[in-house]
Amino acid sequence: MTAVLRRWGYRRVISTAITTVVLLIFSYVLYQQWQAGHFNELKYPLAPILLSALGMFGLAVMLGFLWCWILRLLSNKRMLIKPLLYAHFVSWIARYIPGKISQIAGKVVLSEGLGYRRGVLIASVFYENAFFIGSGISIVLLCLGPGSLTHILSPGWSEPWITVFALALISGLLLSVYFLPSVMRRFLRSQGGLDGSISSGSVMLLFVSYHFTHLSAGLGFYLLLELLAPLNNVPLIVAIGILTAAHIGGVLAIVVPAGLGVRESILALLLASYMPMDQAIVISAVTRIWSTAADGYVLASIPILGIVRKRI
Repeated sequence: MTAVLRRWGYRRVISTAITTVVLLIFSYVLYQQWQAGHFNELKYPLAPILLSALGMFGLAVMLGFLWCWILRLLSNKRMLIKPLLYAHFVSWIARYIPGKISQIAGKVVLSEGLGYRRGVLIASVFYENAFFIGSGISIVLLCLGPGSLTHILSPGWSEPWITVFALALISGLLLSVYFLPSVMRRFLRSQGGLDGSISSGSVMLLFVSYHFTHLSAGLGFYLLLELLAPLNNVPLIVAIGILTAAHIGGVLAIVVPAGLGVRESILALLLASYMPMDQAIVISAVTRIWSTAADGYVLASIPILGIVRKRI
């Protein structure tokens, strides 16, 4: 038994076990909702729903281009956009593998063949995740604001305390963005030297640019809400903040592939402040199917980019 665990990897075993438990619990909750007939309370216009999934596809595409930009600054190499997008899309699908290590390792391994040093690639992935999480927290604070956060978290939190917490968090984000270049320069020196560098100005510009990835997905999610439950009372700006919060929670749940179950649970809890919990759970489940449809767009793009990659 020990030999099997070593061969398969303890981390992968633990990750798979946790994922299985989360999915079983969430599946049981969904089964209860289906038995109670709550799925029949929503509308499911297929074509418009698939169209709204382009918002999530836009998030994936923009993340790919922003990663290319980061690599350009770190490596001082000409951007090979199509082969790098191929690596990005393959690793995007690989996030469904337990542990998420395949998402990072896949991007590094596929891009090493294009002439990028491993240290630079690792640093680019670190930057990418830091920008995505940092901009996501910023979007949550900006879109929800003290008033909406009080509405969601009440009665345990008061608006003044939430305002203080939000200001402290924003200050921490700005300080992190300011000091990030110097930290990464030290890391790259330890990996064999610097090919290029990212100035504080470029870091701020990238940080702002990553906000648009969340806005794209949030707009698609708002359209999905309008299609599923036309009478819902979730404003556009709140819908963007709620989906972004769920995405950040899914990213931080590193042992669960693609945030399965974790993202849906956060989404349901936040939506429950604006609709019945039963409806919120059903919508969170449909949102997973919706985002998987967007991953289908990504998957369909891989063979096309793969052909282009072989020609370069």
